[in-house]
Amino acid sequence: MANQLIKVNDDSQAQWYWKSNPNSWTINEKEEWRRYSDIQSDIIEKAFNQKKKTKLVELDNYWIDLNDLIQISKHDKNKQRQIKRMLVNRNENACLREERFFFPEPLQKPFNEERLDGGYHGFIKEWEKKKKTKKILFFSKEQNMNDLANSEKIEQAVNGIIFEGNRLGETCEAQWLAEQLRTVKNKDTEEIRKCCIRLYSKECFLYKLVNTTLRENDKTKVDTLGPFCYFLFDSWSNDSNNQYNMKVYRGAKLSSEMIECYKEAIGTYKCWYGFSSTSKNRQKAEQFGNTLFIIDLTQSKGAGLDISSYSCYPGEEEVLLPAGTEFKIIKVQSNIEHNKHCIYLTVITDLDNETNGDLCNKGLLADDARAVANALKINTRLCKLDISNNYICSEGARSIADALKSNKALTSLYISNNNISNEGATSIADALKINTRLGELVISNNNISNEGATSIADALMINQTLTLLNISNNNISNGGATSIADALKINKTLTILKIANNSISSEGATSIADALKINYTLRWLNISNNNISNGGATSIADALKINRTLWKLDISNNNISNEGTTSIAVLLKSNTRLGELVISNNNISNEGATSIAYALMINQTLTSLNISNNNISNGGATSIADALKINKTLKILTISNNNISNEGVTSIKKNFRGLFLYC
Repeated sequence: MANQLIKVNDDSQAQWYWKSNPNSWTINEKEEWRRYSDIQSDIIEKAFNQKKKTKLVELDNYWIDLNDLIQISKHDKNKQRQIKRMLVNRNENACLREERFFFPEPLQKPFNEERLDGGYHGFIKEWEKKKKTKKILFFSKEQNMNDLANSEKIEQAVNGIIFEGNRLGETCEAQWLAEQLRTVKNKDTEEIRKCCIRLYSKECFLYKLVNTTLRENDKTKVDTLGPFCYFLFDSWSNDSNNQYNMKVYRGAKLSSEMIECYKEAIGTYKCWYGFSSTSKNRQKAEQFGNTLFIIDLTQSKGAGLDISSYSCYPGEEEVLLPAGTEFKIIKVQSNIEHNKHCIYLTVITDLDNETNGDLCNKGLLADDARAVANALKINTRLCKLDISNNYICSEGARSIADALKSNKALTSLYISNNNISNEGATSIADALKINTRLGELVISNNNISNEGATSIADALMINQTLTLLNISNNNISNGGATSIADALKINKTLTILKIANNSISSEGATSIADALKINYTLRWLNISNNNISNGGATSIADALKINRTLWKLDISNNNISNEGTTSIAVLLKSNTRLGELVISNNNISNEGATSIAYALMINQTLTSLNISNNNISNGGATSIADALKINKTLKILTISNNNISNEGVTSIKKNFRGLFLYC
């Protein structure tokens, strides 16, 4: 029987509740009964309507006995609670759902000011970029993302949601969401968009996860959540019938410090990173907290999407703002006596080129860089500047660096491929010792050698804001790598280091490995395309037996053979943190592949392994296939471009239980 979507806009709907207080004589109905999530309630209701009262209904942590109307814990069958069914009218919501419409209070990060390239979120761009040239799950040829049918994108969304649901212990909810998505996989894009919005409006783990991921800019979830977010974003550009361009409202509980932040930011431009739920109904929004955001959409083009007709809660009159909505703070009105505040915002969607800061491939010279630097000294809106692929050289870099010493807005600087050399790198480094705002610096392909790398390293010992440094494609050898390593022993903020495609051998890799034994903030290390060989691989493996924070390691194309691979395999047997390992383009044969396979039988944390472009044949493939019978955590396996025959590929496909396989 074909799956059918549960209708959500009936006047009356069933809602299931469980009794939080086991004392049967409790009479406080408001406190003792708690709602099941929307999806849990739908799962129970489906079984109820099918009259399956003799069969227990499975939720993630409970069994539901519809015959006796009780909830039974899966962990302790003696822990039971009463349940009940009530009909509710969601068209007549007296109030909004607090979790969805209550703006959180981010004390450490009051505003996310990263520019979003004209309002189109970088998270989706990242997914589109990754899908342009990648092989899609079990597909035999490379496909452009734009050539993928909606059904294939939906299947990727399904796989991603199931993966995240399993990880969070929400398997039943994830399977329910997957079932709903698959009912529209062969329908037109409009129906798919409606379905995605409807699912997003439900109370379940997906809503919380999507917004947390976007607010934290967590790129590790691009593969899993990218496809679903893609269809959500698509609604703003294609659903013109439901675009809303009036005033909307959102309640909040803000501290006095946060109120002052907004007052000080009057006249400036800010950004909300996640999707933001607002209401057309001011009275309902005012029920929350001490602050009311009054958001003017009249100057935007389709910034608000009226989803009330799609939502499971039409009475909320919800207007959804896309992730990455940019706005200007107009004024803040306060009634101190009653501790009530109104913050007036105007949403903007069309920003001038200067705000976007895209000066890549413009043929700029040093004089042009000087003009850009002068603008940076007075500009308070620009948060991202991409001046890559120009000809500014060291003189232009010096001008940009001088501006960074006073600029308080810029968070990302891309200055790759400009031949700034050591002199320019030193100027940038001097600025980093003073600048307290910049979070991302990409300085790759600039003819920087050990001298420049050492200057950057000295800055890292002082700087406390930089989280990403990309210094790849330069002329850095062991001396520069050692300087960077010494900085890592002191620096407490850098989370991503890309030092690929340099001239680092095992000596430099060993220095970095020694730093990893002390550093507990780095999450991603890319040291690919060097020549660290077996010695460097072994040193890094030994370090990661101590390190408990590194999540992603890329040591591809490093002249690593079976010896180094065996060291990595030994690491995988004990490491409980590493989630992604790229060891492609090395000299790994069946012996090394077998070592990795044995490790996979024990390891329970690795979710992605890339061992492509090696010398693995059917023997190694068989070992890995055997490991996949046992391993339950690996979700992405790339083993393409080896010497594996169709027989070996078939054995791997047969045993692989993950989401994405490239072979």
